[in-house]
Amino acid sequence: MKIFEHGGNIYNVARKNKQGRKILDFSANINPLGPPEWLRGLLSSTLEKVAHYPDPDNLEFIQAISEHTGINEECIVAANGTTELLYVISRVLSVKRALIPVPSYIDYVRAANLGGLKVVTLNLLENEGFQLRLDKVRSSIQQDDLVVIGTPNNPTGTSCDREQLLSLAREFPGSFFMFDEAFLDFSDEGLSLAACAQNIITLNSMTKFYAVPGLRLGYGVFPPAIADLVRENLPPWTVNSLAQAVGIKALQDGDYQQRTRQLCGKLRVDLTEMLRSFPELHIFE
Repeated sequence: MKIFEHGGNIYNVARKNKQGRKILDFSANINPLGPPEWLRGLLSSTLEKVAHYPDPDNLEFIQAISEHTGINEECIVAANGTTELLYVISRVLSVKRALIPVPSYIDYVRAANLGGLKVVTLNLLENEGFQLRLDKVRSSIQQDDLVVIGTPNNPTGTSCDREQLLSLAREFPGSFFMFDEAFLDFSDEGLSLAACAQNIITLNSMTKFYAVPGLRLGYGVFPPAIADLVRENLPPWTVNSLAQAVGIKALQDGDYQQRTRQLCGKLRVDLTEMLRSFPELHIFE
């Protein structure tokens, strides 16, 4: 049986690269702009902090997230990338099943399995443009489900209307809805669902948008009681001092955020048009 894994394992590829060929990595979605220009200087100036344990409460980083999003600090949990939160969520929520549209991020299913949840998948169909049909989701939801939806979804890039997703969550208060917003920052029109209902959880990665996957950084937004439960089940010091400093600075860099959205919008159009030159390919916008 073929085992699919998360992309970005350049080390494994490099070990097998006997001819020393140049490697182009298409397996992970990282900001092509690269890390912010201030990153190297900030890491250098913060390096002295590695002689001490990092702040286990991530206080300044969470304050920066709160200021950036307008969300109460009690709802925010910082983590060593949102995948860390994903694996905790499936263990601590009082749910029985995970309802997951596929194709999607491979670790949704793996985390649910490790958390002891029954996994039910909904196939996104090619003839429907891989769009998520909320009527199919609605008819599949049961009491005590964890519904996992990427907004936008990885790898299809498709999104659902925000108000329709919010309405769906409110329609099923006995289930939890986890919206993975790892790529939402790339969209000019992206509006978060964070803190919009007491059964909504959002995951917000910073490693992809700010091109720092090697640092590992992200956060989740939870109802306060669930946020406390997640914190209790995370090991201490998961976010190192350097990552916390980068997170604070990154959230304040509006210029980098705007340049990223402009660049990625242009590159997406350019790539789509170039791919159209291959008659063998059918392009999904």
